[in-house]
Amino acid sequence: MGENPLVQLTRPYCAAAGAVVDEYAPRPEVAGILLAGSVIRGEGGPTSDLDIWVIAEVPYRQRRSLVLEGVPVEIFLNSPAWMERCLADEDMHAMHMVGYGWPLYIRPDALVQVVDFQARFRAAYERGPHPLSAEAFAARRYDVIDHFFDVEDVLASDPASASLVMDRVLAAALDLFYARQGVWTPKLKRLLPDLATRHPELHAAVGRYLAAAAVAERYAALREVLGQVLPEGFGLEQWCWESARQPINA
Repeated sequence: MGENPLVQLTRPYCAAAGAVVDEYAPRPEVAGILLAGSVIRGEGGPTSDLDIWVIAEVPYRQRRSLVLEGVPVEIFLNSPAWMERCLADEDMHAMHMVGYGWPLYIRPDALVQVVDFQARFRAAYERGPHPLSAEAFAARRYDVIDHFFDVEDVLASDPASASLVMDRVLAAALDLFYARQGVWTPKLKRLLPDLATRHPELHAAVGRYLAAAAVAERYAALREVLGQVLPEGFGLEQWCWESARQPINA
């Protein structure tokens, strides 16, 4: 496995990751332990946590959030079968953690399996999401427009509630924008810099929305955002959609 990746971490993170390895590596069902997250990419902030993916031959999955050596740690324990499901479901976060994680421990007889998982997860992440089907696009566009109609329902009578729903519309609209681009949606704390490069006009409209003090100004900026994300329109005609028929088992 080469040099121990823990030596590249600062002391509290190194100690925290080491504590996880000490807990999980002795378990016979554990095939591998991967260290992921912004800290290993050199992008961590003062409150960044460690993300640790544990591959274990168990009939369950488990997530744990705990503090070790003063460091917040997220542990994602998953079986090989569930990892295959993550790939099938295009779980972006799982793909990134597994594909780019640092191996902290690999059980010798599981080396081929872990290396294969990392290669396939990394390749799936780099391919990006599958193109939206016509039905999936229509459903997601409906969701954006339906919530926007909720904003308009209460804009005059309850501006505070309208503002709350506007935040929901903005988030859904940005998710849809990235889906239409065929790329993964960045984490919120990195979305604006990415958007500035990818679509300066949309970035400017989002900036006006976030900077607006008055609800009416936020509403006007949100309409600009929707105009950029849904250039075909966001009225009743675009609101309409229907799902495929879904069989119901008796």
